[in-house]
Amino acid sequence: MARDGTRLIWIGLALAVASGTLMFISGARHYGYNWAFEAKMGLLLAAVLTQVLLFRRVTAADFSRPTLARTSAVLSLVLWFGVGLAGRMIGFI
Repeated sequence: MARDGTRLIWIGLALAVASGTLMFISGARHYGYNWAFEAKMGLLLAAVLTQVLLFRRVTAADFSRPTLARTSAVLSLVLWFGVGLAGRMIGFI
């Protein structure tokens, strides 16, 4: 099931990056000096790397590795929720 959703994940990420780029262009001065924006970009990079490195390893394995699966799921959730939280903080700082 996870392998089937991979294409949709990358399409969603591409759309989010495209719309985020347009939002950044409209207020680059505000975003450029905002620590919450820097945190969001760092968390986004970490979340994408987690998706590419850990999640692919878990879904590509033919045998179950529950510890690795749980670790990658928890790490992925923490990072993606962190991206959302940092994005909300941008408007208040």
